[in-house]
Amino acid sequence: MTSLAAFQTIPGAPLRGFFFRAIRLKYVTAPLSALGSKINGGRYNAVGAFEVYYLAPNAEVALRETQAVDPSGVLYVNASEMAWVASLSDTPKEADLAGMDLGHRRYTEYCVACHGLERKGLPAGGIPSLVDVGKRMRREEVFNQITTGKKMMPGFTTLSKADKDAIVGYLFGDGAVAGAAAPADAPPRIPYRFNGYNRWVDNRGYPAISPPWGSLSAIDLNTGEYLWKVTLGEFKELTAKGIPPTGAENYGGPVATAGNLLFIGATKDGMFRAFDKRTGKVLWQTALPASAFATPSTYMVNGRQYVVIACGGAKVGTAPGDSYVAFALP
Repeated sequence: MTSLAAFQTIPGAPLRGFFFRAIRLKYVTAPLSALGSKINGGRYNAVGAFEVYYLAPNAEVALRETQAVDPSGVLYVNASEMAWVASLSDTPKEADLAGMDLGHRRYTEYCVACHGLERKGLPAGGIPSLVDVGKRMRREEVFNQITTGKKMMPGFTTLSKADKDAIVGYLFGDGAVAGAAAPADAPPRIPYRFNGYNRWVDNRGYPAISPPWGSLSAIDLNTGEYLWKVTLGEFKELTAKGIPPTGAENYGGPVATAGNLLFIGATKDGMFRAFDKRTGKVLWQTALPASAFATPSTYMVNGRQYVVIACGGAKVGTAPGDSYVAFALP
């Protein structure tokens, strides 16, 4: 039997992967101490964690889940190139947890990996601070968010109501709730834990690597060769200073038409763009009411073609939205 690998082609220019000594902090204006980090011997040391050795192009999905493919075998795919910090730290020992009240314990077990021991989070990387959360949210809102999750945060549906009430009480500064020992059938303690998915950004929220930070490419699946690759997205305040478009983190994908057009939103700059799918040239763009972290759809009505996209925002620090916007093609 001939294996599938015999028919597969490998693109000649994949996304970059890099070790720390390869990082160039071209657009980082703050000192490294402002990033909550330090560089020693080419390795990044996260505060309170083991040495971290590697940053991936994008810890969620380096190539977006949604792409467009031409009948001719050309793949159109957008990608984020965001540096993420990966590290491990000691898992709290049962003796340490036993001395905590229930809310503190559950926060340490389920929330510290992202929000940190001091509850400061990483706002520039999309993880909000929980310091004084009671001044911004009601108790029932916090309780519901623990249950259902929101944005990058997963829901913790397995936690009991008592556990979630205790976490809310801990965050709101209530009196201590009696702790709970580990159940007799609890799994063996794992000595180390993953410290969460943390974007490596500077104090202004820009990725701490050189651009491009987002791209759109056309790849010939028959040969594995890139036909073109362009920057996707921008930070308008940097462009206004004369810095060429850097690209931006993006979520969503493109849709291709028979008329050689490629439509895509996806970027945090809130733009919707049309590209010439033969060359990668931007032919048209417009601002949306909110960032469109979605893949557009195209349809026909009475012989006229339309493109529609959902504008939900509310991701990577963007404002929320609740609209669909449709455009008619000429």
